[in-house]
Amino acid sequence: MPAGVRPRIYTHSNIAADEPGYLALGAPGMGIPFYREMKVYLPRFLRLCADDFTDAIVGLASNPARRRTMADAARRYALSRRWGQSLAPLYVAYRSVALRVHGRVAM
Repeated sequence: MPAGVRPRIYTHSNIAADEPGYLALGAPGMGIPFYREMKVYLPRFLRLCADDFTDAIVGLASNPARRRTMADAARRYALSRRWGQSLAPLYVAYRSVALRVHGRVAM
């Protein structure tokens, strides 16, 4: 991890917590049908920003020039990335989980 980087986990829970490396916002939870002990939480902030998100999507859909500008910028950014290097930490995490769960990494 680069010097000066302090990762912090952001999540939702039925019990709110605010620690240096962990923030859990209180939210209503619903049990998962096949695994009742595990819950899925509906973040309150999503309800607060749903209208803004909808307005942004409608704005893009109704403005072809704006949509094209955004698409061109996204493509330029994607082409400038070194994807193998950028995704290396993700691949390491996948391999780690596969080894832990299956005892091997399928190729």
